[in-house]
Amino acid sequence: MMMDEEPESKESESHELVTEEMLMDCSISLHLACVLGRVRLVKQLLAECPAIINAMSSVHKLTAVHVAAKHGHEEVLDLLLARSPELVVAKSSEDRTPLHFAAENGHDKIVEKLLAHSPGLLNAQDSDLKTALHLAIERGHDLVVAQLMRFNPNFELKALVDDEDDDDKKRRKYETKSAVYLAVEKGHEKIVALLLANPDVALGKEDNMERTPLHLAAASGLDPIVALLLAREPSAADVRDCRGDLALHHAIEAGHTNIVAQLLAHSPATVHAVNNKQESALHFAAERGSVEIAELLLAANASIDVVDQCKASALHRAVDSGSTELVALLLARKALVTDDRDGKNKPLIFRPVFAGHSQIVAMLLAHSPHLLDARTKPEGMNALHFATDPAIVQQLLSLNPALLEEHDQNGRSPLYTAVKDNRDKVVAQMLAQCRAADVFQGRITNILALAFTMSHEPTLEALLANKPELIHVKLISGMLLHCVLSARLSQAFVTKVWEMNKQAVHEANLAKETPFHIALSRGLDWAIEMMQGQLSFDQIAEACKQTQTSQDRFRPVIEQLSADVTEVVCEYLGFESASKRVGKRARDD
Repeated sequence: MMMDEEPESKESESHELVTEEMLMDCSISLHLACVLGRVRLVKQLLAECPAIINAMSSVHKLTAVHVAAKHGHEEVLDLLLARSPELVVAKSSEDRTPLHFAAENGHDKIVEKLLAHSPGLLNAQDSDLKTALHLAIERGHDLVVAQLMRFNPNFELKALVDDEDDDDKKRRKYETKSAVYLAVEKGHEKIVALLLANPDVALGKEDNMERTPLHLAAASGLDPIVALLLAREPSAADVRDCRGDLALHHAIEAGHTNIVAQLLAHSPATVHAVNNKQESALHFAAERGSVEIAELLLAANASIDVVDQCKASALHRAVDSGSTELVALLLARKALVTDDRDGKNKPLIFRPVFAGHSQIVAMLLAHSPHLLDARTKPEGMNALHFATDPAIVQQLLSLNPALLEEHDQNGRSPLYTAVKDNRDKVVAQMLAQCRAADVFQGRITNILALAFTMSHEPTLEALLANKPELIHVKLISGMLLHCVLSARLSQAFVTKVWEMNKQAVHEANLAKETPFHIALSRGLDWAIEMMQGQLSFDQIAEACKQTQTSQDRFRPVIEQLSADVTEVVCEYLGFESASKRVGKRARDD
């Protein structure tokens, strides 16, 4: 009996397998027919395999209703919902309903049909907490938005903001954005107009910066949307964000001249408003270096001498921006020019000197020569201490040569500061214009020592090129040749110093080392070869002996010497020279 039943069991399993395969094939065919909108094929497939209407795709778990809604095929959708109306609320793997797909792809007729079946879909959120209205606004589908508005007067949307430091959804931060704000953010003018037609729509502060839709539109340069928002709520121009900025400040900061004019015409008094940092609209314009916007503000009677919490005026900001045209405009409009320090303890003239704006330096000094008398407090540094451009150095010294000889409270001259900051071109310009006796007397040792400490070759080259006599100066660490070898500077620069003063090879420093000792200690083959011609056999041998730590270490170095010197040195040190080793091997063979 068991033998008779076994074939039936296998036959049953085989029948089930075939059925599953057929269903899979039919469901794929059904989804494809929904993509293409083939109504007759959909009917035929459902007639042959009714169960496939509930089948989901393997990847995103989409039903045939999702597919039909996504591709906008109304007849197919009607056919599917007539057979299985419950699929209208089916969710994909991302929690998206058919309404999400229809709204995202702009199928307003499909949206209408779906909502007629289930108005509750309006509030359905996907895994990113987005509703169908959210998706329609993002994509700019105004007809879909109009359809959704008919069913839902509540335009509040919850928008997802990812935490940049954590991809885990459980730790994501959320903020609420209204439909209007979202439409402005995406720049969809038609949708903004559509939403504003509803008198119940509010235009308040929304994001984490407490910006309104008007702030956003002004910052984004959306002229028509700004006009729509002002027409709907005129007082929006006076609303401040968390920084105390108005929409006017945002427009200036982004450089949108047309919107600045639009906002000033709408609310002229905003030209005098300052934010939490006491920055006026003119501060913002000056920081951008925008002459056109500054002219608009000045024409609207903006105060030119308002200072922010750092005691900086619009002129300070204009100087920082490097805009010579704007500085000229403010000076022509009688902007107050003083040597008062700002919040960063730098007088006004120091700003363009440090930034390298030579034209602005010239303009300020021509307008107010007294600015050159400014000094930092308490350091007592003058403008030349901050110079980064040779042209400005020449400019300042032509007006007051004594600046170069001044020293701050720490005894540092402008030349010392330039060397310290590796401003080689400035160093060269200062040296070319200074009087050696006045500038270097008693201080050259410090300047040279600093240059070697910085190990900056261009600065050292500038010093030697302009003052060749420096080659004979002896520092604590020795002659310049000692210093360049110890500082690990380039072979080319060391060679240049060597050519300028070859006799330095005989000089010893406080540690009783000659430059040749240093070359041996560092294993500088090229330096050893360069200097050996200036030394006697005894001097070379003695240096090798004094620096020796092991035969193995110094044999390769010594053998870089010329052949006759090598023999003498090796004999003096008790080393076996290369020639003797070759001869010994020949005898052994």
